[in-house]
Amino acid sequence: HRILTGRWFRCRNDTPAETLALVLSPPPLVFHGSDSHLPRDLKSILHQALAPDPARRYHHARELEADLNRFAARQPVTARRHTLLYLACTFLRRQARRRQTASAAVHGG
Repeated sequence: HRILTGRWFRCRNDTPAETLALVLSPPPLVFHGSDSHLPRDLKSILHQALAPDPARRYHHARELEADLNRFAARQPVTARRHTLLYLACTFLRRQARRRQTASAAVHGG
């Protein structure tokens, strides 16, 4: 939690009852700073994985794994709505990466 948000989930001075209340109804995941270094797709995956409502979370670990693999491959992730703009931007980013890889292979660099 601290790595993602920049703050501790639990304060040292919390009582056991306060800690239990946080676990049972955690605050929404808010990333440290409005301009976080995490890509938007990864934030969407984390929000879905850590959603307070179990119905909104991934139902199986393999679904989370598949979304992380899609993120790594720069493919559309299921944690985001697939609007036409999102799909187009994802496609263009993938194509740009392929061109960079091909160019580096041709130029030996």
